[in-house]
Amino acid sequence: MNKMLVIARREYKEVLRTRMFWISSLLPILIMAAAMFWSGRQFNAKDARELAKLHSVSRAMGAFIYFFVMFMSMMTPSQMLLTSLIEEKNSRVVEVLLSAVSPLDLMAGKILGLVGVGLTTAAIYVTALSVVAGSTGLLQAPSALLLALFFVYYILGFAIYASLFASVGAACNSLKEAQTVMFPLSLVLIGPFMFWMNIAQHPNGLFAVALSLFPPTAPTVMILRIAVLPSPPWWDIAGSLLLLAGSVPLIVWAAAKIFRTGVLLYGKPPKLGEILRWVRNS
Repeated sequence: MNKMLVIARREYKEVLRTRMFWISSLLPILIMAAAMFWSGRQFNAKDARELAKLHSVSRAMGAFIYFFVMFMSMMTPSQMLLTSLIEEKNSRVVEVLLSAVSPLDLMAGKILGLVGVGLTTAAIYVTALSVVAGSTGLLQAPSALLLALFFVYYILGFAIYASLFASVGAACNSLKEAQTVMFPLSLVLIGPFMFWMNIAQHPNGLFAVALSLFPPTAPTVMILRIAVLPSPPWWDIAGSLLLLAGSVPLIVWAAAKIFRTGVLLYGKPPKLGEILRWVRNS
């Protein structure tokens, strides 16, 4: 346990010292803030219909912000985890680390450290956007229920994202290989971005409900559905959380199997069938 916490603290400090973290954290904030300031100026319109339309757009924008913060605070640290693993594997640093800690402690420590990074990212986003929203009058303060559910979905979602990225990083020897392996997975994770407006307009539609029950997309889609009106019924939220919580141990277990076998393998990247054998046999 102590070794895992040492790895977590090391990972957290190293990530926060990188230029990539601050660029990836601050650039989206600047873009979102500019969009919100522009939208806030439009509320000076005098026409009642136009004003009602802008209020509707504002509500959709508010829901998108929670959706965006959830996605970015999970995706950015997970990508950093993948990059870090590949760099340490190529430089043989991972072999030195594994002489002192177990593969499971190493993986768990890295994920735990990046949970802290993700929460730091989310705090930066929420603080900055709340200040901008308050100054423009666009958004209302989030409810205690929304914040609580955001936290729960974030923890469960990040466990899935980080485990998937860690297993890919352990199995691959270069970023190029990892990008090839991650491409179909990235389509699934990024998919809700393509349909967020449709989900926001029809939060209780069949498509939105299906995505909110699928564990990899559940955190982002459910927080979007909860933030818009009408909010989803409680059984949708409960069912989504149960499926998500039930899938996390299975995904983390499979990722740990892949990590333990792949992190010390070099050469030709494994195929999907070989990775599945690692899960079954290791």
